[in-house]
Amino acid sequence: ETIQGEANLTFDGSTLTVTGALTVGVDNTGHDVKFFGATSGRYMLWDKDQDYLFFPDNTKAVFGTGGDLSIYHDGSNSYISDQGTGNIAILANDFQVNNAANNENMISATQDGAVALNHNGATKLATHASGVEVTGSLEVTTIDYTDGDLAMTIADGGGVTAAAGITSTAVANSFGTT
Repeated sequence: ETIQGEANLTFDGSTLTVTGALTVGVDNTGHDVKFFGATSGRYMLWDKDQDYLFFPDNTKAVFGTGGDLSIYHDGSNSYISDQGTGNIAILANDFQVNNAANNENMISATQDGAVALNHNGATKLATHASGVEVTGSLEVTTIDYTDGDLAMTIADGGGVTAAAGITSTAVANSFGTT
């Protein structure tokens, strides 16, 4: 049997159908609303006192027709998982990645400007208009330098290979002789 409360409310004994807006209270007079899942302990809760939507551990917020993007916490780690086609695009004029306390910057990027990687709050690698600046030591296993027809490779362990045409009088002995 169907119960018709208003034009936008229908109940057929097992399914309540609401067409149009569903309002639960007004400012500061609303209620918590909880939606249960098929698995015990998994639900979604609008907490009116905290003004947020709550998902317990292993309960995912899923986006996209095929469930391509999900955000969740498994009790130990937090995930933003993109399993679909395309990329995750973060659109921002200024982009910051900070520590959990939000008092130390780890990565920053500015539109039309620098990108910086930090260690313990100090910038160690930064881009600028003319290239890249490294603050502190640079540890690499191989450096390959190519500019036009000149090429040089410096390998870990001391080996230096230079293409024909590279000459140096100031550091000739540091390349060794053959």
